[in-house]
Amino acid sequence: MPEKKDKKSSSGSKPKKSKRKKGGYLWTILGMAFLVLLSGIIYLSWERPSEKKKVEVKVNEEPEKPTIVTPPVEKTAKESRPRIAIIIDDLGNSKKLDDEVLSIDAPLTLSVFPLLQGSKKIAENGGSNGKEVMLHLPMEPHDYPQANPGEGALFTSMDDIAIITQLYEDMNSVPGIKGINNHMGSKFTEDRERMRIVLKQIKERGLYFIDSKTSPQSKSDKIAREMGLKAGARDVFLDNEQEEGYILGQIEELKKIARARGSAIGIGHPHPATIAALKKAVPDIEKEFEIVPASELVK
Repeated sequence: MPEKKDKKSSSGSKPKKSKRKKGGYLWTILGMAFLVLLSGIIYLSWERPSEKKKVEVKVNEEPEKPTIVTPPVEKTAKESRPRIAIIIDDLGNSKKLDDEVLSIDAPLTLSVFPLLQGSKKIAENGGSNGKEVMLHLPMEPHDYPQANPGEGALFTSMDDIAIITQLYEDMNSVPGIKGINNHMGSKFTEDRERMRIVLKQIKERGLYFIDSKTSPQSKSDKIAREMGLKAGARDVFLDNEQEEGYILGQIEELKKIARARGSAIGIGHPHPATIAALKKAVPDIEKEFEIVPASELVK
């Protein structure tokens, strides 16, 4: 019996009690580690969505900003209107009528005869008043000599040197010119070779050319463009009849063309009826159209 008791005391309860303590400590450590791991997972699972939300908020904030629309400036609206150029030919003959034309409050284009007593004066006055100046170049008509184109005219009978010499004398007699259009010239403008001589000199001088279209057979504006010269052509003669009502009707025709095409060129003369009609019509024209110098309508 004592031996059994000794065996129990030596190999029994004490050693078993030590193993339980070690096992308890292990489970405690493992449990704590598990709790720490679980806490980390929970923390991260809460933290990551919040970061995503923050990023999403930042990303989504940008499209919600109102789009800034810049209103069109006044110049753009003005330029979108149809444009009209009004050329007044035959200037330099009468100071009184020249001054009447200058008094019209609009950017008219002034086309001045060469080599006349009043040519230089009207050109200088026009330039100082902000109006564009052209040379109104006399050319041979079909019914010459019954119709005389006047001083400084070009004729189909001239050779190349005579044409160039006369052309430069005409151009130099009218200061500040930006372009040239023909006076009469129904015969000369139909002569392609003679017109090429003239247009070549105009191009070298850095000017533009507008065909007054005194002949339906004239292709001078097209020839000019083929040569790389800026050119245009008359759409409406305003005053073939010198009566105010007729002229106002022609201005309406000019407006109609400008509406359809975006631009139009009209040619008138310093007749009292034309001046009176323009003074009446200009304020109404400017409600819908922009009156511009002829240089703005050449291509």
